[in-house]
Amino acid sequence: MGEAQAAEGKAEQTEQIGRTVQIVQTVQIVETEKIGQPVQAEKTEKTKQTEKTKQTEYRANTRRHLLIREAVPEDRQVLQDVLIDAYGQYEQTLSEARWMEYKDSIIQAIDAAPTSARLVAELDGEVVGSVFLFESSEKAYGNPGLGILSPIIRLLGVSRKARGAGVATELIAASARIARDSGASTLHLHTSDMMDSAVRLYERLGFERAYDKEFMSGEVLVKSYRLQLANASFLQ
Repeated sequence: MGEAQAAEGKAEQTEQIGRTVQIVQTVQIVETEKIGQPVQAEKTEKTKQTEKTKQTEYRANTRRHLLIREAVPEDRQVLQDVLIDAYGQYEQTLSEARWMEYKDSIIQAIDAAPTSARLVAELDGEVVGSVFLFESSEKAYGNPGLGILSPIIRLLGVSRKARGAGVATELIAASARIARDSGASTLHLHTSDMMDSAVRLYERLGFERAYDKEFMSGEVLVKSYRLQLANASFLQ
Protein backbone atom coordinates (compact mmCIF):
# COMPACT_ATOMS: atom_id res chain seq x y z
CA MET A 1 0.00 0.00 0.00
CA GLY A 2 2.83 2.46 -0.62
CA GLU A 3 2.21 6.06 -1.57
CA ALA A 4 2.29 7.59 -5.06
CA GLN A 5 5.77 8.54 -6.21
CA ALA A 6 6.76 11.89 -4.70
CA ALA A 7 7.36 14.84 -6.97
CA GLU A 8 10.94 16.00 -7.23
CA GLY A 9 11.87 19.07 -5.27
CA LYS A 10 13.91 20.30 -2.38
CA ALA A 11 12.80 19.29 1.09
CA GLU A 12 11.93 22.24 3.25
CA GLN A 13 12.36 22.83 6.98
CA THR A 14 9.55 23.61 9.40
CA GLU A 15 9.12 23.98 13.14
CA GLN A 16 7.09 21.07 14.58
CA ILE A 17 6.48 20.56 18.30
CA GLY A 18 9.45 22.69 19.20
CA ARG A 19 11.96 21.06 16.83
CA THR A 20 13.11 21.57 13.24
CA VAL A 21 12.30 18.54 11.13
CA GLN A 22 12.74 17.61 7.50
CA ILE A 23 9.49 17.19 5.63
CA VAL A 24 8.46 15.66 2.35
CA GLN A 25 7.17 17.29 -0.80
CA THR A 26 3.45 17.88 -1.14
CA VAL A 27 1.71 15.91 -3.89
CA GLN A 28 -1.98 15.53 -4.56
CA ILE A 29 -3.18 12.42 -6.37
CA VAL A 30 -6.62 13.00 -7.81
CA GLU A 31 -7.54 9.34 -8.31
CA THR A 32 -6.04 5.92 -7.51
CA GLU A 33 -6.84 2.37 -8.45
CA LYS A 34 -6.47 1.10 -4.91
CA ILE A 35 -4.69 2.26 -1.79
CA GLY A 36 -1.03 2.73 -2.50
CA GLN A 37 -1.22 1.62 -6.17
CA PRO A 38 -1.83 4.81 -8.20
CA VAL A 39 -2.99 4.79 -11.78
CA GLN A 40 -1.87 7.57 -14.08
CA ALA A 41 -3.15 10.74 -12.49
CA GLU A 42 -2.57 14.44 -12.78
CA LYS A 43 -0.33 15.74 -10.00
CA THR A 44 -0.44 19.28 -8.67
CA GLU A 45 2.28 20.70 -6.45
CA LYS A 46 1.20 23.17 -3.75
CA THR A 47 3.59 26.08 -3.57
CA LYS A 48 2.14 28.40 -0.93
CA GLN A 49 5.05 29.91 0.99
CA THR A 50 2.99 30.14 4.17
CA GLU A 51 2.28 26.42 4.31
CA LYS A 52 3.62 24.99 7.58
CA THR A 53 3.01 21.30 6.99
CA LYS A 54 3.48 19.12 3.94
CA GLN A 55 0.82 16.65 3.03
CA THR A 56 0.25 13.72 0.72
CA GLU A 57 -3.33 13.23 -0.35
CA TYR A 58 -5.13 10.70 -2.47
CA ARG A 59 -8.52 9.16 -2.94
CA ALA A 60 -9.05 5.41 -3.15
CA ASN A 61 -11.82 3.65 -5.02
CA THR A 62 -13.86 3.70 -1.81
CA ARG A 63 -13.69 7.51 -1.98
CA ARG A 64 -12.34 7.66 1.55
CA HIS A 65 -9.78 10.39 1.91
CA LEU A 66 -6.47 9.57 3.58
CA LEU A 67 -4.03 12.33 4.46
CA ILE A 68 -0.53 11.88 5.94
CA ARG A 69 0.90 15.07 7.43
CA GLU A 70 3.32 16.39 10.01
CA ALA A 71 1.89 16.60 13.52
CA VAL A 72 1.34 20.02 15.06
CA PRO A 73 1.19 20.91 18.78
CA GLU A 74 -2.60 20.94 18.70
CA ASP A 75 -2.54 17.20 17.88
CA ARG A 76 -1.13 16.30 21.29
CA GLN A 77 -4.33 15.02 22.92
CA VAL A 78 -5.61 13.21 19.86
CA LEU A 79 -2.19 11.57 19.45
CA GLN A 80 -2.48 10.23 22.98
CA ASP A 81 -6.04 9.01 22.40
CA VAL A 82 -5.12 7.27 19.15
CA LEU A 83 -2.02 5.55 20.55
CA ILE A 84 -3.71 4.42 23.76
CA ASP A 85 -6.57 3.01 21.70
CA ALA A 86 -4.20 1.34 19.22
CA TYR A 87 -1.99 -0.29 21.84
CA GLY A 88 -4.93 -0.94 24.14
CA GLN A 89 -5.49 -4.22 22.30
CA TYR A 90 -2.55 -5.58 24.32
CA GLU A 91 -3.98 -4.58 27.69
CA GLN A 92 -5.43 -8.05 28.24
CA THR A 93 -2.21 -9.72 27.11
CA LEU A 94 0.04 -7.84 29.52
CA SER A 95 -0.05 -7.83 33.29
CA GLU A 96 -1.75 -4.81 34.84
CA ALA A 97 1.59 -3.42 36.02
CA ARG A 98 3.22 -3.96 32.62
CA TRP A 99 0.30 -2.35 30.80
CA MET A 100 0.39 0.73 33.04
CA GLU A 101 4.15 1.01 32.47
CA TYR A 102 3.64 0.66 28.72
CA LYS A 103 0.84 3.22 28.70
CA ASP A 104 2.92 5.71 30.71
CA SER A 105 5.84 5.27 28.30
CA ILE A 106 3.57 6.15 25.38
CA ILE A 107 2.41 9.34 27.08
CA GLN A 108 5.97 10.30 28.00
CA ALA A 109 7.10 9.75 24.42
CA ILE A 110 4.38 12.04 23.12
CA ASP A 111 5.52 14.79 25.45
CA ALA A 112 9.27 14.43 25.36
CA ALA A 113 10.63 12.00 22.76
CA PRO A 114 13.50 13.54 20.70
CA THR A 115 11.91 12.76 17.34
CA SER A 116 13.11 13.89 13.94
CA ALA A 117 9.54 13.74 12.62
CA ARG A 118 6.06 12.98 13.90
CA LEU A 119 3.44 12.04 11.34
CA VAL A 120 -0.30 11.72 11.74
CA ALA A 121 -2.85 10.11 9.45
CA GLU A 122 -6.27 11.62 8.88
CA LEU A 123 -9.01 9.44 7.44
CA ASP A 124 -11.96 11.47 6.19
CA GLY A 125 -10.74 14.39 8.29
CA GLU A 126 -10.27 12.48 11.54
CA VAL A 127 -6.85 11.71 13.03
CA VAL A 128 -6.68 7.91 13.25
CA GLY A 129 -2.97 7.05 13.22
CA SER A 130 0.53 8.22 13.92
CA VAL A 131 4.20 7.25 13.78
CA PHE A 132 7.35 8.77 15.29
CA LEU A 133 10.67 8.83 13.44
CA PHE A 134 14.04 8.93 15.24
CA GLU A 135 17.56 9.49 13.91
CA SER A 136 19.25 6.63 15.79
CA SER A 137 18.95 4.06 18.57
CA GLU A 138 20.34 6.65 20.97
CA LYS A 139 17.47 9.01 20.15
CA ALA A 140 14.83 6.28 20.00
CA TYR A 141 15.77 4.27 23.08
CA GLY A 142 18.59 6.13 24.81
CA ASN A 143 20.76 3.19 23.75
CA PRO A 144 23.76 4.22 21.64
CA GLY A 145 25.30 0.80 22.26
CA LEU A 146 22.69 -0.77 19.99
CA GLY A 147 24.62 0.83 17.16
CA ILE A 148 21.76 1.91 14.89
CA LEU A 149 22.80 5.15 13.23
CA SER A 150 19.98 5.28 10.69
CA PRO A 151 16.30 6.20 11.13
CA ILE A 152 14.04 4.16 13.39
CA ILE A 153 10.26 4.26 13.55
CA ARG A 154 8.42 3.86 16.83
CA LEU A 155 4.88 4.23 18.13
CA LEU A 156 3.26 3.27 14.86
CA GLY A 157 -0.40 3.05 15.80
CA VAL A 158 -3.81 3.10 14.12
CA SER A 159 -7.16 3.39 15.86
CA ARG A 160 -8.91 0.05 15.88
CA LYS A 161 -11.96 1.50 14.10
CA ALA A 162 -9.78 2.65 11.18
CA ARG A 163 -7.89 -0.57 10.50
CA GLY A 164 -8.10 -2.17 7.09
CA ALA A 165 -7.89 1.13 5.20
CA GLY A 166 -4.15 1.02 4.60
CA VAL A 167 -3.31 3.66 7.19
CA ALA A 168 -0.35 1.83 8.79
CA THR A 169 1.27 1.14 5.44
CA GLU A 170 0.96 4.75 4.35
CA LEU A 171 2.54 5.92 7.60
CA ILE A 172 5.43 3.51 7.05
CA ALA A 173 5.78 4.64 3.43
CA ALA A 174 5.88 8.30 4.43
CA SER A 175 8.50 7.53 7.10
CA ALA A 176 10.56 5.58 4.58
CA ARG A 177 10.52 8.50 2.17
CA ILE A 178 11.69 10.90 4.85
CA ALA A 179 14.49 8.47 5.73
CA ARG A 180 15.48 8.00 2.10
CA ASP A 181 15.40 11.74 1.38
CA SER A 182 17.68 12.34 4.37
CA GLY A 183 20.28 10.11 2.71
CA ALA A 184 19.69 6.99 4.80
CA SER A 185 19.95 3.55 3.23
CA THR A 186 17.96 1.67 5.87
CA LEU A 187 14.93 2.09 8.11
CA HIS A 188 14.67 0.13 11.36
CA LEU A 189 11.88 -0.77 13.75
CA HIS A 190 11.47 -3.01 16.78
CA THR A 191 8.59 -5.23 17.76
CA SER A 192 7.77 -8.43 19.63
CA ASP A 193 5.86 -11.67 19.13
CA MET A 194 2.86 -10.07 20.83
CA MET A 195 2.42 -7.89 17.74
CA ASP A 196 2.09 -10.72 15.25
CA SER A 197 -0.24 -8.92 12.84
CA ALA A 198 2.16 -5.97 12.67
CA VAL A 199 5.06 -8.35 11.98
CA ARG A 200 3.18 -9.79 9.01
CA LEU A 201 2.73 -6.29 7.62
CA TYR A 202 6.43 -5.46 8.03
CA GLU A 203 7.49 -8.65 6.29
CA ARG A 204 5.02 -8.07 3.46
CA LEU A 205 6.56 -4.62 2.90
CA GLY A 206 10.05 -6.10 2.69
CA PHE A 207 11.44 -5.64 6.20
CA GLU A 208 13.88 -8.38 7.22
CA ARG A 209 15.09 -9.49 10.64
CA ALA A 210 18.15 -7.66 11.92
CA TYR A 211 19.28 -10.15 14.54
CA ASP A 212 22.30 -8.08 15.51
CA LYS A 213 20.07 -5.18 16.62
CA GLU A 214 17.79 -7.10 18.98
CA PHE A 215 17.71 -6.86 22.75
CA MET A 216 15.84 -8.12 25.79
CA SER A 217 13.28 -6.06 27.71
CA GLY A 218 12.84 -8.02 30.90
CA GLU A 219 11.89 -11.48 29.68
CA VAL A 220 10.67 -10.26 26.28
CA LEU A 221 12.81 -10.47 23.15
CA VAL A 222 12.53 -7.18 21.28
CA LYS A 223 12.97 -8.14 17.65
CA SER A 224 14.56 -5.82 15.13
CA TYR A 225 13.50 -5.43 11.51
CA ARG A 226 15.37 -3.52 8.82
CA LEU A 227 14.21 -2.23 5.44
CA GLN A 228 16.71 -1.66 2.65
CA LEU A 229 15.26 1.53 1.22
CA ALA A 230 16.78 1.09 -2.24
CA ASN A 231 14.98 -2.25 -2.58
CA ALA A 232 11.61 -1.21 -1.19
CA SER A 233 9.13 -1.86 -3.98
CA PHE A 234 6.43 0.32 -2.44
CA LEU A 235 8.73 3.34 -2.79
CA GLN A 236 9.31 2.86 -6.51
